[in-house]
Amino acid sequence: MSVEENKTLGVSVVVATRGRIHLVGKLLQSLQVARSQFHGKQEVIVVDDSLDSEAEQLATLCTQYNAKLLTQGPNVTIKRNYGAEFAQYDILLFLDSDCAATPQLLGEHERYYHNPDIGAVLGLLEFVGPDSWFWKAIQLTPFVMPFNFPKFMEDAPWGPSANLSVRRDVFQAIQGFDETFPQRPGGEDVDLGLRVAKAGYRIRCNPNAVAHHSKETWIPVRTMCHRLFHWGIAECFLMERHPDQVVTTLPRKSLVFTTTAWLMFVLALLTGKWRLVAIFPLWVVTDILLQATLQLLWAGHSLSQLLQQFVAVLLVLVNELGMVRELIRRRRWRYWTSQMLYTPGQMEGEWHFGGSKMWGLFFGIWFLLGLILIP
Repeated sequence: MSVEENKTLGVSVVVATRGRIHLVGKLLQSLQVARSQFHGKQEVIVVDDSLDSEAEQLATLCTQYNAKLLTQGPNVTIKRNYGAEFAQYDILLFLDSDCAATPQLLGEHERYYHNPDIGAVLGLLEFVGPDSWFWKAIQLTPFVMPFNFPKFMEDAPWGPSANLSVRRDVFQAIQGFDETFPQRPGGEDVDLGLRVAKAGYRIRCNPNAVAHHSKETWIPVRTMCHRLFHWGIAECFLMERHPDQVVTTLPRKSLVFTTTAWLMFVLALLTGKWRLVAIFPLWVVTDILLQATLQLLWAGHSLSQLLQQFVAVLLVLVNELGMVRELIRRRRWRYWTSQMLYTPGQMEGEWHFGGSKMWGLFFGIWFLLGLILIP
């Protein structure tokens, strides 16, 4: 795209929604301020499939804050593509409905697009709200790291679509978000970013393009487990679409636990020692506890966070179970020992995480053998 250096490009903000009226209201209010601070053309497009009563409230909000309201759904990926079809301007800025814009957000996204090599810009996402006990456990997982890419990367390999802009002609050239991904959360933004990069464009990080993400939609335990499980399902789709990003991984906990459970059951059946079945859950808890302890010690954190780190390991296991279930359902046995390589420095982190997992397993097996050998 040929652009004059002094020309300010227009920005089309696309927000996919369903319910969350109070959060969408905060987002539209924050965008009104951001739009007033931006010197170029701009618009906000809300794509919704809320129930009737909520749809009416949303329509009132869109009128109040001068946002275009479209109806489409319920697939979030289809909503984003649908909103992009109606966009008028050169830059598509995707924000999640549980986010809020900072005043300089539009300008901070726009200013990088005068470089034709840049196909997308990833902004920083800061989580806001009370630091609950469970939130502190979530922070000990790897799942919040991608939202912080702009803090330590100049260019990202991909970016969460909660605060991601894409040059419209690039978005159209790669045919937008892949609508064949699962309807529930996960994976389509990773896939989009990888395709932008493979098309020869940079995904530029901008730590000054800040959006605030409410912790409210992450803190409910059931909701978070549901989200992580479906992110695991999405990893199966990502491995299929990007085999060049697939690497061999360490044995998964789910495989170790499942095979051990069957072995303990068979031994109990052959020997008549049914206490072996009771030993198994004790061993699982011990194994995870050992891994959590080693992760905290090696990261230099206080052991006062042990229970939260224990929960963090369980959350990672929930994510893994989602992927394993999908591998079994789709019979993708070749990926049983594989995982996605999401970032260039990922294996360094995997070394730390994998080391704690293997040492925890090593000591846990000795603990298990000790329990078995006790008369």
